[in-house]
Amino acid sequence: MKKLHWKYGTLVFGLLNIILLSSPMILLSRQKPMGAINIFRENAYSERTVKVNGDTAINEQTITSPSVIETPCRGTELTVTLGKAGRIHFGSDTKMNLAFDENKISGVLLRGSIRVSVRPSTTLNVQTKDGFITVFDQNQANDVVIDFAGGTTQARTLSGLAILNGTSIASGQYFIVGEQDVKSVELTNKSTLFTYFIVPIGLVISSILGDTNTSDSNLDSMQINVGPMR
Repeated sequence: MKKLHWKYGTLVFGLLNIILLSSPMILLSRQKPMGAINIFRENAYSERTVKVNGDTAINEQTITSPSVIETPCRGTELTVTLGKAGRIHFGSDTKMNLAFDENKISGVLLRGSIRVSVRPSTTLNVQTKDGFITVFDQNQANDVVIDFAGGTTQARTLSGLAILNGTSIASGQYFIVGEQDVKSVELTNKSTLFTYFIVPIGLVISSILGDTNTSDSNLDSMQINVGPMR
């Protein structure tokens, strides 16, 4: 009789586990972090093949963490929206091994240029062959351009404070690995002014309001000045 009770008890316990583990809340908590990509092409002649984990990607495709993202050589860029964490804009001919969750964006930039906009309370860690980039203050929004297109890492801070190989880069400054001094960016035209001041202010306001779906009009602006700083 005791054995029968033990068997029934084991069966009931097993059924409860199955029910709990298959509930929507449990399944949702076990899902991998997800992001969405938006592809931009300059014209009809732009190279069209964007790859995620080696497969051809389409516009508005969902990605999970980690993912390897690659843009073609000419005319095609993309933005990855990472929910509460922020977003990354990929220039042409860029490849990155990207990992993320709600509070962290990290990865290895294998080639090309990216612009990373992280919201407050988000950690940023990006590695290249000769550099390691992070942000100084996680309590504020940070906006950083990282370029490895020429084989030497360059970082430019649009807002916040970035750190490249231990060197602090304040807003409006850039630093190139192998050089001694941090340099200031000269604002010479309206598009540069828009990129360095108007867009970061918009991102900060968006963060304050808690809007995780920043207007797509800001996505286009992220294509400005993503390339090399020289």
